[in-house]
Amino acid sequence: MKKKKKIKFILIALIIAIIIELGVIISIKAYQLIMETAKINNREIVLQKSQKKETTDTIVSSKNISSSSDKPAQNEDKNLELGTVDISYFDDALFLGDSRTVGLRAFGNFTNSSYFAKTGISVNSFFMYPALDEETGLSLERTLFLRQYKKIYIMIGVNDAAQVPLTEFESEFFDAIEKIREIQPDARIYIQSILGVTKNKEINDPYHYNNERVLERNALLKSKCDGDKLIYLNVFSAFADAEGYLSRECSSDGLHLNSSNYSSWCEYLMNNAIPD
Repeated sequence: MKKKKKIKFILIALIIAIIIELGVIISIKAYQLIMETAKINNREIVLQKSQKKETTDTIVSSKNISSSSDKPAQNEDKNLELGTVDISYFDDALFLGDSRTVGLRAFGNFTNSSYFAKTGISVNSFFMYPALDEETGLSLERTLFLRQYKKIYIMIGVNDAAQVPLTEFESEFFDAIEKIREIQPDARIYIQSILGVTKNKEINDPYHYNNERVLERNALLKSKCDGDKLIYLNVFSAFADAEGYLSRECSSDGLHLNSSNYSSWCEYLMNNAIPD
């Protein structure tokens, strides 16, 4: 009799535990659904605002084109021009990228800037397959939520140039831009041209590195920039040789800049910025 009561007690306890566990699971799923719905609604609001702005900008742009078609297309809407800034300009800037940006943080002059950089990453490592910054250990999303940045500099794409099709790169890159804008809507985004590789690097490792496809990606990025909220910077021009490869004088391994050349990168950025 006692044994039966004990078994009955155990069964009741198990049933109660199962009910509690199911309750917890249902609560978690409900919370996730609520958060996802809120996130989607927020994106819709941002998208609506973006579409209204795009419509307004298109009207303004059309008027400018008809009245001054001889002006450079990049700066027709806002008449923004690149100029020279001092190093304090980068105190509220965030730099995003792969091992080249790791090098910029280590050897460059922008010591007050913020960084999200990880060796070997591709653009899908920003959000799709989130990587963690090598120093802070934070994801890009978390980094973007830390503070308000006035400028965001991006250089990414060399690690998958030889394998990933251009259309896939385009989709992943500008999906990432959209998510960055959702979190940092007031930041001006600078898209830096991807640094290519030296000719010897491409010859010795064509499976991983293709300079022609790097240049193809740069042409795409340039075509998508509006000269206002999205600025294209041809950083590669400061380090290219006569054939359009990364100069051997600037890179001992064919992929990364020499430590002494990162100051030239900083100098280029200081001479090609839109003043506050």
